[in-house]
Amino acid sequence: TGAVTLYNSQVSDSRRGINAAGDVTLTSSHVTDNSEIGVNAAGDITLTRSQVTGNNDGIVAAGDVTLLQSFVNNNESTGITTNGALTLDYVVVAYNGDKGIEITGNAFSTLDNSILWHNDNDDHQQISLSNGIVNTTYSNVQGSSSFGINGYDDGQFVWGAGCIESNPVFTDSSGTLSANSPCVDAAAPWQHDANMPPGLGTIVADMGAYGGPNNTVWGGSLTILWTCPLTRAEPLGSNTAPVSLITVIRDMTLPATPSGGSWT
Repeated sequence: TGAVTLYNSQVSDSRRGINAAGDVTLTSSHVTDNSEIGVNAAGDITLTRSQVTGNNDGIVAAGDVTLLQSFVNNNESTGITTNGALTLDYVVVAYNGDKGIEITGNAFSTLDNSILWHNDNDDHQQISLSNGIVNTTYSNVQGSSSFGINGYDDGQFVWGAGCIESNPVFTDSSGTLSANSPCVDAAAPWQHDANMPPGLGTIVADMGAYGGPNNTVWGGSLTILWTCPLTRAEPLGSNTAPVSLITVIRDMTLPATPSGGSWT
C-alpha cells in the first residue's frame, strides 16, 4: 500500500503488520505479534504514543524514523532499523533480541530523553551505526561507554548533557519506570511532566515514554480523575464515596457522578 495513517488502532497477527510503499504515521496505536516486521516503510515512519512489540523485526524504514513518547520492545530481532535520520524523544527501546537501533545511512540523528536498555541478548549492542552522527542528551543508554555502542570507526557519537548509564529499574518488560528509577526527574530539566501520574517524582520530566510535557496514560483510551473528600478508599463506581485518593482509570465508561465528588 502507499501511505498509511492510523489512530487508536491495533495491528497484529500478520506476516508484516504494516507494509507501506510510502510514509507511515501512527498515533496511539499498537503493532504486535507479527511474524516478520511490525512496521515496514519505503518512506518515513512517525510514531506518537504508540508501541511496537512482539514482532520479529520491530521497525524498518528506508527513510527517516521519528518516535515520540513510544515503546519499541520485546521484538525477536532488531528494534529499529533505518537508512535515514532517527529522532527519538521520550522513547523506550528495550528487550529486543538483537540490536536496539541500527542506523545504516549517512544522516544526523538525535536521541533525547530516552532509554535504551536490555537489547541484544548476545552482544548487548544498543546502537549500531554504519555512518552519520548520533547526538544524545538526557538519555540512559546501556553500555554507552563500551559494549553498548558499535560504529565508532564508521560514524560519530556525541554524548551531550544529562546522559547516564544506570539500570533504569523497569517495573515490566515494556519499560515502564519504577518510582526509584534513576530515570525519574532525569530528562531535560527545563521540561516538566504535564500529568502526574504517569509522571513520577517531582514535576521535572522523566526519561522514557511516560515522561515530558506531552505525557499521558496512552495505554488506555481514557484517563479519569475522580476527586473526593479525603476519608477512605472505595472501588470506583461503587457509589460509596467519599474516597481517599485521586484514582487513574483506563478503558472505562463514566458511571454517574458520585455524591460529594466530581469528574475532571
